[in-house]
Amino acid sequence: MFELSLILLLILFNALFVASEFATVVAPKLSIEKLALEGNRTAKQIYSVIKEPLLQDRYIAASQVGITAASLALGMYGEQVIATWIIHYLHLVAPLEITTTHAIASALSLTLLTYLHIVFGEMIPKSLALQKSEAVMFFLIGPMLFFMRVFRPIIFILNGMNNFLLRNLMGIDRSKSTFPAFSSDEIQLILKESESEGIISDEIGSVIEQLFDFGELVAEDIMVPRVHILAVPIRPTKAQVLEIVRQANHSRYPVYTGDKDNIVGTVHVKDLAAFLEASDDRTLIIRPVPFVPQSSTLQSVLESMRQFRTHLAVVLDEHGGTAGIISIQDIFGEVIGEIDESTTTPPIETIDSKSVRVLGTVRLEQLAGYLGLVIEEEDVGTISGLVLDQLGRPPRVGDRFNFKNLSIEVTLVKGRGAQSCIVTVLPDA
Repeated sequence: MFELSLILLLILFNALFVASEFATVVAPKLSIEKLALEGNRTAKQIYSVIKEPLLQDRYIAASQVGITAASLALGMYGEQVIATWIIHYLHLVAPLEITTTHAIASALSLTLLTYLHIVFGEMIPKSLALQKSEAVMFFLIGPMLFFMRVFRPIIFILNGMNNFLLRNLMGIDRSKSTFPAFSSDEIQLILKESESEGIISDEIGSVIEQLFDFGELVAEDIMVPRVHILAVPIRPTKAQVLEIVRQANHSRYPVYTGDKDNIVGTVHVKDLAAFLEASDDRTLIIRPVPFVPQSSTLQSVLESMRQFRTHLAVVLDEHGGTAGIISIQDIFGEVIGEIDESTTTPPIETIDSKSVRVLGTVRLEQLAGYLGLVIEEEDVGTISGLVLDQLGRPPRVGDRFNFKNLSIEVTLVKGRGAQSCIVTVLPDA
């Protein structure tokens, strides 16, 4: 009974050291760091090991020493004990020559011991450590740190030789190693896997995915084109102000002098209300507005808005004229979805299984993603731009044309641009 208990104990020791080694490598560093910062004592011990490459190497070396010692002891002691049991059994059931009996016993004991060692001492603890690495680390960190102190001289020699060979033969200096960084593609892959597993919701996942696209967008991609701008003249009549506000209830409007190429600032809707209520012909309260080129990144546009303390920026074309305007709502809409101050109409609205109603400001890649298609057109970025490009003239309501496998019909025009279209996916020829 003692012999069996000792064999099982050696297998258990081997399993614990294997689990410790694998859990150290795959332990969730950020999660453990968070617990450590919250004051969890065990988490602090674990984080002190996994954050320092050299200390992590010593921890792994300690696990290897334990695995080697347990495996050797199991082989030397366990094989002999099990073989003795088998020899005794064979003598009882089928007396054979001594050499034959010993050969059979050795083969059977080695086979049985190898099976127990691989399954219970290696595979099961390895799988457990990979699936429950944090729990395994919390369970084993105390005993492993004690083991490291007891066998420190052996671990120091082995780990020192390992680092010496790595540094001199392969040029790898573990003292300068850092946590592996993830590329944006890897982070997006992790994000998609987290969504599929239900760890994060689809809505949160969508917002995070939009953040990756945010850095690649420029002002031209999301601006309201010049033809769609609702602007107030610098000296308007009350009738003009009423007509503009009726068309779209925004919180701020650009103010221009002469034409829209000469935007001088913005006016808040509350100041327009005060203008309408005033009995005298007062002037508008105009706030300064930043001017940004079409190629400005959204990050730089936000910074310009912050400096001017405004929610609106004017986008300039290559000739210095007004190409469009961009609001802070447009920028936030790229991350959290479209924000429309005047209507609840979404930028893309499903009509049936083949058709959608699309605002002219929707980008082609946005429509492609919605329809699950590939739409490549380098010369234009929006539906309105595509309509102008394909027609070769300002659109009219009812204009219809085919583009690749899409049928596009103009349903609403504003200025010289298409404000709304119906897009239908054509059947494959």
